[in-house]
Amino acid sequence: MRFFCFALLPLSLAGPSLQAQESIPPLQQQLEQMQRAYQAQQRAIAVLEQRLRQLEGRSAAAPTAQAQAQAQADNASHQGYGSALTQNTQPPPSVENLYQEATGFFGDGNFSLEPSLTYSHYDSRQLFLNGFLALDAIFLGNLGVDQIDADTFTLDLTGRYNWDQRWQVDLNLPLIYRQTQYKSAGAGGSSAQISAETVSSNPRLGDISAGIAYKFLDEAEGVPDAVFSLRIKAPTGIEPYGIKLNEVPGNSNLKVPDELPTGNGIWSITPGVSLVKTLDPAVVFGNLSYTHHLKDSFSDISTQAGARIPGEVDLGDWVQFGLGTAFALNEQMSLSLSFSQLLSQKSRLRTKGQPWQSITGSDANAAYFNVGMTYAVNNDLTLVPNLSIGLTPEAPDFSFSLKLPYYF
Repeated sequence: MRFFCFALLPLSLAGPSLQAQESIPPLQQQLEQMQRAYQAQQRAIAVLEQRLRQLEGRSAAAPTAQAQAQAQADNASHQGYGSALTQNTQPPPSVENLYQEATGFFGDGNFSLEPSLTYSHYDSRQLFLNGFLALDAIFLGNLGVDQIDADTFTLDLTGRYNWDQRWQVDLNLPLIYRQTQYKSAGAGGSSAQISAETVSSNPRLGDISAGIAYKFLDEAEGVPDAVFSLRIKAPTGIEPYGIKLNEVPGNSNLKVPDELPTGNGIWSITPGVSLVKTLDPAVVFGNLSYTHHLKDSFSDISTQAGARIPGEVDLGDWVQFGLGTAFALNEQMSLSLSFSQLLSQKSRLRTKGQPWQSITGSDANAAYFNVGMTYAVNNDLTLVPNLSIGLTPEAPDFSFSLKLPYYF
């Protein structure tokens, strides 16, 4: 800001002189110039004051805006994984993979291709007696011990297509290789003699299945993500009916099949529902499904060599459920623990003109404990190993699978 000083010159008391009169116009002109400059400075000061008030106002409001931004960030961090997946925010890859594994439903992209390899081992031992007890203590007859070691390798190729973030269809093509070793002791009445025979099959196509899923709920407070699915399996594999059992030379207790099946020979329909809920920092999930097998007729259902008996087969329906939890270890890796169980009803057979007969031992209770992991190699490729441990005699001893879903 500039300051101006004015000086007054003394004039003669006798009256203004001609020289003094001549100096008045320049002074008036100078005064007018000063006044105009002063007014311009006043306007500049007013503008500066207004600008200063605006800056002071923003400075006072800055802590509030910062607090609001921090609150929004805190709120987003506590919204959970499901909210991040359903909004425009980008969740960590490991978190997104948790949802895809828990529900079987992927949201990003339109198409995914998933090759997987599964190895299962089953070991069963059974003691059988052919005779009678004497004096309620001594067994007279043949003593036999049967043992079955089964190994199965399954190469699956699954394609999934997603549209509108709600609907998804998939197609699964399995290629199965099986090898089973049969052992039996008690040949000739001696438990010391053991016979063994191995039956294997070339890799063959299993039962092809296709499914459709609809996501009817998005996760919110008190509401989980929910997906309904419907699956159909076609009997494209080798059916187990009509396969003949042949006696192993030297041991009448041991009979082995001509070949090993790769399917169950029956059409099936499986509706199911999957639920996923975030309980920060973990994710809990559950699923329930029911499999109904359609009755079918076959030209041969006999296992006796040289015999051919047509008949109908009614496989028992299945109820399967599971629950578990998962949590992200870091941006790329997550870990999951789950329990699953399958309950199967008894199967029935009927030959022409005869009533239905239930097959003893065909009902099953297979329970598993599963330990899985997902590792996001990049935004498109994920590595998913899983170990399943059988908890009941009907379940395989263990199964190990490795999946590599790739998202386009």
